[in-house]
This record gives sequence, structure tokens and C-alpha cells, in this order.
Amino acid sequence: MMFVTNPNGKTINHLLGHAHRKLSVKQIPDGTLMLSGGHSVAHTPQGRWKGSLSSIVLGLTDAIATLPFIDESSFLKVDASRVETCAVDGIPIVDTPAALHNTIHGFAWTGHGFAIALGFAKYLAEWIVSGERPQALDVYSGKRFHASFSSR
Repeated sequence: MMFVTNPNGKTINHLLGHAHRKLSVKQIPDGTLMLSGGHSVAHTPQGRWKGSLSSIVLGLTDAIATLPFIDESSFLKVDASRVETCAVDGIPIVDTPAALHNTIHGFAWTGHGFAIALGFAKYLAEWIVSGERPQALDVYSGKRFHASFSSR
């Protein structure tokens, strides 16, 4: 993730993802822009994530091609301390593991984790209290990947 200034005070009111580039742009509350995407990162010998120069260059190039005003920004910091996960269909997975019905997991948020957390919190609390998955969460089940290709 790259954090850059927003010298022109542009407003991005939503998470921006691009259909043809590995790019994600978010504006955080202080106006700073967070640029991230699907470019690879490397590992240290100790197994920690670290960014690569090529990953930074590719991400920044995509961001400027999509939003040219970003070219006037200044770097604040680069953070490769964690990886964003994404399901193949771009939809998070909220489900229970097959052998652990007393466990609920949520992952593959595609970088949207905090943006959609409040909506999910209500349903997860309902599920925990009642023991029954709310119907609204059915579309987030990992079971959607078990259907045969012919039924899609």
C-alpha cells in the first residue's frame, strides 16, 4: 500500500477498483490517498512481507493512468506489512469450515474489510446469538464455489 498526499483536495467518495488494472484507490478520512492492488510482494528470509520496487512502480503507474491528478502527489509512506486477499469472484467469503460448525470465518475482503464491516457486524452478531446463518449472508458462503460449471 502506498500512502500519498492529495494536494489538489480531490474527493474520492468510494473505493475505486479498475476493471483492467490491478488497482485499488481509497481516500482515508484525513484526505490522504491509499493506493494498493494486486501486484506481487516479496518475502524476507524470516517470512515477513516486504514490498518490491517493481510492485510499487506498477501500482503507481496504474494509479496515475487512472487518476492523473495523483501525479502531483507526494509519497507519505509505503506499507507492505499485510496482504489484501481477494476471492476469484471478488466477493468476500463468510462461512463456517465444514468440520467446525462452531466457528465463523470471514476473509477475502478484497480490500473492503473496514468499508463494509458495519453491515456484516449486524448479521454476524445475529448468527452468533441465534446459531442460524442469516439468509442475507447466503451469497457470501464458500459453497458458491462447489457448484458445477454447467450450472452457472
